[in-house]
Amino acid sequence: MKKLMITFFALFCFVFSNTVFSQHEEEHHAVSDDHHEDSHSGGHAHKNHMAVFTGATNNITHHSTGFTIGIDYEYRISNLIGLGLGGEYISIGSGEILGSIPIFIHPMNNMKIVTAPLVIFAEEHHDDEHHESTGKEASFAFRIGGGYDFHLGKVVFGPTVNFDIGSSKALVFGLSIGFGF
Repeated sequence: MKKLMITFFALFCFVFSNTVFSQHEEEHHAVSDDHHEDSHSGGHAHKNHMAVFTGATNNITHHSTGFTIGIDYEYRISNLIGLGLGGEYISIGSGEILGSIPIFIHPMNNMKIVTAPLVIFAEEHHDDEHHESTGKEASFAFRIGGGYDFHLGKVVFGPTVNFDIGSSKALVFGLSIGFGF
């Protein structure tokens, strides 16, 4: 798992440095295209995107399913790649909180692929000889998933499906609703 996280971090740094340079070059060579739609994104590529997510998380390892609510932000570095921040609350057991730094890849109109390292805060129970203690403990996981966006002006909505791999495996699915700006 540690090797996977190091590999992902190196990939993240490489992609970020190359896309920032590419964005600078695009801005430097751009002709005023403000009134033209982008053919790659169907004219819907906003630089910023904020969304809320509602759905369910099916923990395959522990055979449990819980209501999930989340929020994510994406900054489009280019028409193809975006970087973001995300957070979710999963109502399984005493609740889990997830944080992520996703990379969004937009290979074609309205479609997105998401990869992200996750930090999961979940309540852990420890029994020792003298007393029982509980508390939130952090664990790490990796997410891969995708979605499809429908656009109504600046409003964006669509289905999302993610698969989380860590100390347990989970399928996260639902509806994302947000706006671009």
